[in-house]
Amino acid sequence: LSGFRLQNGGQDGFTVLNAEHNNLSKLYFSDTFLYLRSSDYNLIKNNSFEGGYYGIAAESSDFNLIENNYFSGSSSAISSESSTKDISLYASSNNRISSNVFNSSYVSYNLYMSSQSNSNIIENNTFSNSTRDGVSIHDSENIGLYFNTFSNNGILITGNNIEYWNTHIMTNNTLNGKLIYYSKNDTGGSVS
Repeated sequence: LSGFRLQNGGQDGFTVLNAEHNNLSKLYFSDTFLYLRSSDYNLIKNNSFEGGYYGIAAESSDFNLIENNYFSGSSSAISSESSTKDISLYASSNNRISSNVFNSSYVSYNLYMSSQSNSNIIENNTFSNSTRDGVSIHDSENIGLYFNTFSNNGILITGNNIEYWNTHIMTNNTLNGKLIYYSKNDTGGSVS
């Protein structure tokens, strides 16, 4: 699917259900969103997301590439609760989120991963102006964050098990021009 304008879908959005190996590119989402459910190995590239209840929501969807998309002005870009998100991954693993621009001043989270959304790679993205966090990792393991730029937001990690805290890899990410440090399995030391 390429070159279409999808608009005014409200909370229903545009659904891709039980589908594999689709190319969703050069689409414009206005006041609607893309919902992947049990859909794997899809390419979501060069799209624009403005407004709508979500940006992209993925549930039980693995091995997807989300690349070179632009998120802006969303008043409710993605949600599984009352908070809003540009991209939400729920029980979705081994996805790659690369080279996207998140400039959504009205969303709570630019990227939200929860419920065993494991082994996702987040690289070369620009996260800015969300009201809470650029990236939120909840109850998920082995997340790789590489070469991302954060402006006026950051990274949040939560979970009740130690593997939700100490299995991630974070390299060369910056917040407001300063390097972000991620320490795991360390004792002692100080933070300044």
